[in-house]
This record gives sequence, C-alpha cells and structure tokens, in this order.
Amino acid sequence: MAGCYAIHSLAQKSSPSFKGGSQRFALPYSQLTCFSRGPFAWGIAFNQMHFITANADAFLMRSAMQWFIYSRHPMALLGSHSELGAHTDVLIFYPQKKTERYVWSHPALRPFGEATPLQCPNTHCMSLRPFREPHVICNKKKTQVLSITLTCSRCNMSKVYEMPPSFQQWGKGEITKSEHGEWYRELEV
Repeated sequence: MAGCYAIHSLAQKSSPSFKGGSQRFALPYSQLTCFSRGPFAWGIAFNQMHFITANADAFLMRSAMQWFIYSRHPMALLGSHSELGAHTDVLIFYPQKKTERYVWSHPALRPFGEATPLQCPNTHCMSLRPFREPHVICNKKKTQVLSITLTCSRCNMSKVYEMPPSFQQWGKGEITKSEHGEWYRELEV
C-alpha cells in the first residue's frame, strides 16, 4: 500500500482559542478517510507512490505561513511550485466536502498529469526520448488547452492526450507560453 504524506491544521481557524500548529506524518492512503471527522480546516496529501519529501518542503513551509500568518488558502501558491507538480499531484481534504485534486500539466513532460514514456511505446521502434515538440490544440481564445499530441521522431507513432472533462484550469492559461506548465483542479468524490 502506498504511503501518503499529509499536513493538517490542528485547530479550526474560527476557534476563539486558536493555537495553530501543523504536523507532517506518513500514513496508508486507506486511512485518509478518517480526516473527515477530525478537528481541522483542511489537509494536504500527495499521491506519489515513492514520494520524496524534499520536493514538497518549500511548498509545505510556504503553505503553513500563508495559512497561519496571513490567513490565506495555500493553493494560491501552486503556480510557483511546478517542481512539486512534476513529481506528484496535490490532494486537499476538507471536512464534509469533496476532495480537491490538483494536477500539474506540461505539454512535453506530463500532459494532463500523465507521465510521458521515456521510450517510444511502439515495440518495433523503442527509441529513447523519441518525441518531437508537442502539438498543442487550444480553444479559440488560446486560454485553454484541449489536447496535446506527441509524435515519435523515428516511427511517427502518435499519442493524443485530451483534457479530462472533470479538469478545471487552475492558473493563468500559460501552458503553451511557459516552460513551467499549468495546474488543473479536479473535484473527487
């Protein structure tokens, strides 16, 4: 079973005797459902099977500062943490609400959160790092990416990644203009 790292606030911000603090710990993914009954405002978790905590340290420190000092929700910080998105998705748990999943997308590295293969999937080709520059199809206003196509430079096999209908853009719509990629939000049951 995969380990899951989480940070959660120990008290509701609306509590008159608020003494905020945070705690980081590892637990099995199946136990995350117990958060829905605890005294917290929200919780952060990461879904990478082999999670490297060093990739999340800066994000978690800045998130705690945003929440406990400035009383702002930390998800506004995601745009400046593409290195975290390249490694894992971010899950936000709220009591009595649906879980929010934030997925980082980059046209060449992780189209709509799916890691691109390092090798051509065609069994006759199998060349390493085979893909040409991705072909990105946007909406008419060029603010939303609709699909990304990767084509092998050796055998011309193509793989099309389409934006899932449950994804909502969580950024400025700069996936085609920036090397940093773009974040998407998905509500989970």
